[in-house]
Amino acid sequence: MDFKERIWAVNIMLSRYERGRVTFDNPIQRGVVWRTMKHKSSYMCNIFKGIATFAPPILASVKIKENTPTYDIIDGKQRLLTIISYVNNEFTIVNDEEKSQFICEGVVYNIGGKRFKRHRRNSFRKHF
Repeated sequence: MDFKERIWAVNIMLSRYERGRVTFDNPIQRGVVWRTMKHKSSYMCNIFKGIATFAPPILASVKIKENTPTYDIIDGKQRLLTIISYVNNEFTIVNDEEKSQFICEGVVYNIGGKRFKRHRRNSFRKHF
């Protein structure tokens, strides 16, 4: 078995997901368990603050079909689906002033009560 480390930016992962090249169909994967907005919001706020990372790493098996790789997620489903659903405007960050504020490039942001597509500043959105 050959193991290779790949580092993806969030926008690369989203693009691959949208093209059907990232799947969550692996039989060992559990169902969606991060159902509450509080849990999802906490994870997203920690990403923006630089606290949450993809650690432990996202694990995937790669299947090559017609020279095109498809990545079947083995570990990391909850984290990736939370990012995907936030970027797709499916939930609002819980408004908790202490937890939902962060600094990006010297600018203080309060993302509480907002969906991803409501963020107007390019300096904020370009990180995705």
